[in-house]
Amino acid sequence: MSPALVLRLAVVGALCAAAGVGACATEVVAPAPKEAGGAGGEALGTGGEGGAGGAVAAKRTVLTRNPFGNVAVVDNLLWDGDFEWLSPFSDQYAWLTGPNSFSLGYDLPKQVLGAACRSGLKCIELKKNAIAVGTGVASAGNALEASVYAVVDGDCSEVEVALIGFGDDEPDVALVPGARVDGWCRYAGVSAERKHALALYVHNASAHSIRVDDAVVRPVVLMASKFERAKRSLSDFTELKRELRRRTKPAPRPRTDRERRLVRELERRRAE
Repeated sequence: MSPALVLRLAVVGALCAAAGVGACATEVVAPAPKEAGGAGGEALGTGGEGGAGGAVAAKRTVLTRNPFGNVAVVDNLLWDGDFEWLSPFSDQYAWLTGPNSFSLGYDLPKQVLGAACRSGLKCIELKKNAIAVGTGVASAGNALEASVYAVVDGDCSEVEVALIGFGDDEPDVALVPGARVDGWCRYAGVSAERKHALALYVHNASAHSIRVDDAVVRPVVLMASKFERAKRSLSDFTELKRELRRRTKPAPRPRTDRERRLVRELERRRAE
């Protein structure tokens, strides 16, 4: 028996002893119930250990998440669609947030961690009336397909989402909400080829905070009729585009109060 296995058994035994005699022996983790007519021909709720009858209620739900986010979409034109690389040290991050289009900044929005997110281990909470704008690149010669998810207490239509371009000569396309998926509102739309950098705009016009996650803009091959029927956004993003062009130019910026506190703490620890 390997030393690692011996150590593992010792730890398990100590936990069982601390929890009480028989604590580790009595727990029954039920398998996923089989539907009627499923594999093996067993019907849901029939039988059970010792013929007790009835399905055993699940004690917990186990989720599998990739800490790097939605890596299945390898051609995402947004640099960080699900906020996995969001950091207080981001001098120029892929998302800008603020209370309105004229107050965008790279300040860290409120982060949500773990199972409350849709993909990966991070997402953000967007306050009432606040906006988030994710920047990305275009793909020459390709139409675009965009989507993003949000948890909204009210109606999904209370959140405005649009795919906009940095150039004033390109149309802005609204991403319309569809059916909820596992409690998340999904917003999606298509666009013709873009010649300039692009941005995904999310405005929380609902009465409560929302969670935003799993944003994707990808190049696709579409029939022209599909993006010609795409819903044009009714909002005027002229000022926002001007602000985005200014904000995304490489330039140093002063650190936020939170960044300064973190730097001081790191310097203190190095000095000890």
